[in-house]
Amino acid sequence: MLFDAEKRLINPYNYTTMFKFRKGSWQAGLNIKSFQAEKTTNSGGNTETITGLIPAGCILLGVVGKVTTILAGAGLTTWSAGITGNTDFFGTTLAKTAGTTFGMTTVGAHTGVLVYPAAVDVLFTAAAGVFTTGVVKVVGFYIDLDALTSSP
Repeated sequence: MLFDAEKRLINPYNYTTMFKFRKGSWQAGLNIKSFQAEKTTNSGGNTETITGLIPAGCILLGVVGKVTTILAGAGLTTWSAGITGNTDFFGTTLAKTAGTTFGMTTVGAHTGVLVYPAAVDVLFTAAAGVFTTGVVKVVGFYIDLDALTSSP
């Protein structure tokens, strides 16, 4: 195990195994994992895309984000954060200013389990205007399952 100067565990694999099932030589695991991205919004269009950020086969727990450098562009007013097919899933009518945050709690409670069999894009969509400058950071948390394995 690796520890930092404050004696906190360093996990180079970016996940924590929460549960391991073992019976004889068989085992499987349930893992809580995270993903992160930083998107520079400079396309000159009304949509910015982080391709495949939500991994295939995951059970999504939540996504949060923050504007770290003010968003700007011709006619840019407010914007939304979401996914393909639900462009305001993580937030709508968001401000352009640095420090603006968003997440699944921004739009209220969701019912049911969010399972994504294929990788999903995260989208930023302008309500009006275009994106030419700015930076947004995104972090998400999800569950995945280890395949059932056996040792000889």
